[in-house]
Amino acid sequence: MALMLLFAMLTYWLLQITPNLKREEHIVQPVHEEDYFMKHLSLTTFEKNGRIKTYLMGNYARHYPDTDTIEIDDPQIYTQSFEKKDRSQKAEGTANKASSNADSTLIELRGNVVLIKKDQRNDGQEPVITKMVGEYLKINTDTEKISSNLPVEIQKGPQIIVGNAMEYDNVERRLKMAGNVRVIISKNEAQKKGY
Repeated sequence: MALMLLFAMLTYWLLQITPNLKREEHIVQPVHEEDYFMKHLSLTTFEKNGRIKTYLMGNYARHYPDTDTIEIDDPQIYTQSFEKKDRSQKAEGTANKASSNADSTLIELRGNVVLIKKDQRNDGQEPVITKMVGEYLKINTDTEKISSNLPVEIQKGPQIIVGNAMEYDNVERRLKMAGNVRVIISKNEAQKKGY
């Protein structure tokens, strides 16, 4: 019995004099480096009813795990929306580079951006075509908003609107231009101005 008491006291004493080892957790910070790449790729997202919502393709893409984004060289984008029974909307765009989040709901186009949006009515009328040209466009396919903090030119029929920044809400059909905004109503006038 005395021997067991001696071992218990010895164990207690050893625990008291042994330094506490604090484990230093080494947290690896994510680095913005590609973890995989793809050549000649295409990404397609679908609506709940099975229709194509977004189609994105490009020559070379790289995935960054820290932001869960894909960056694409020479992208071509196609989106469509059937919001009402009597109308459909389609948009096609090109740029030098694009980046997309994991579910392709947020797409950024950079460098020589051209986006052509077609509003087609089912009553046989010609589609209304809107062309956006600039160096940067940010497209949110969920909220149907397009924005740019860089100069952009918008052409709709014979009208041309140029501004240093813009926000376009497709659902509310509202365009907000900012900074040195110019509007040219006539196509002939636009040609005279060099547009």
